[in-house]
Amino acid sequence: MKKLLSGVFCALTLLLIIGAIVFVRRGLSFSSGIYLFANNGSHLIILDNSPVVMSNRSRDLLLFEGLSSGDRITILHDGIQESYPGSTGVYHLHRSGNGQLSDVPQEVFEQLIQLDWWTGVYPVDEAKLSAAPLTFSSCWANWSEDPALHRAALNTRLLEMDDYSHLPVYRVDSPEDLVRFSAQFGQILDLTHGYDEVSSFSEATDNMDADYFAHYCTLITYVTAGSTSYRFGVNSISHSGDQLRVHVQQINDPEFGDCAMAGWLLFVSLPKELAAEIDVFDADLNAFSD
Repeated sequence: MKKLLSGVFCALTLLLIIGAIVFVRRGLSFSSGIYLFANNGSHLIILDNSPVVMSNRSRDLLLFEGLSSGDRITILHDGIQESYPGSTGVYHLHRSGNGQLSDVPQEVFEQLIQLDWWTGVYPVDEAKLSAAPLTFSSCWANWSEDPALHRAALNTRLLEMDDYSHLPVYRVDSPEDLVRFSAQFGQILDLTHGYDEVSSFSEATDNMDADYFAHYCTLITYVTAGSTSYRFGVNSISHSGDQLRVHVQQINDPEFGDCAMAGWLLFVSLPKELAAEIDVFDADLNAFSD
């Protein structure tokens, strides 16, 4: 029996050695990291705080099926191409455990947002927000495609790159700024009237007085749609380092709708101590919210 076990052990050891030699000769290696599914359809593994695009080189057509962003995985793969992001071919994948988005370093999200590979929510600095929770509101503004709306936005450069992935966002820090915003866009947008149950601009900003602006600034984003039946709201924000993004979502699902172009302004009350740390502001329109 001992001789049999010894023989089996030797055979397994030999197979492992042979397998290792084959892997080395083919330039294959094992790596462990965090899985992330990018919004452009790429399957990523996060290695050393850097995203690497994985392509399926196995015979399993469903190699990436069943994975969720944040899962911890180990892969057998080719060498990593020195591009950005890096890329590699994967021959085998093992999911070692469930994970969460909070397991992905925030710097990775920042990199992917710059590439427009990620528009989902990522962990917010709760400590800075908990003392003064964010509040959201909206008003009717009607539809416009006046280029001044883009030129005056804080995220003009991003809008120029892809105005379908980004919404224009503006910042108001005082009652005087609010007056200037009204004067600048009063001839472009409808800042006088409401629409059905949606407030007018003056109603939505009525509480934004000197006392309010002593503690908050207001971020304003403009969203348009092909029907006045739709309604939009701020789902959440993403905050990391000196960057902040407002995530806007459609919040209703009308059975019937008209075909009239429409537009709304959405407001985020942001604590001034947090706003002071932000250099890059952005906004996006995500999918329909449940």
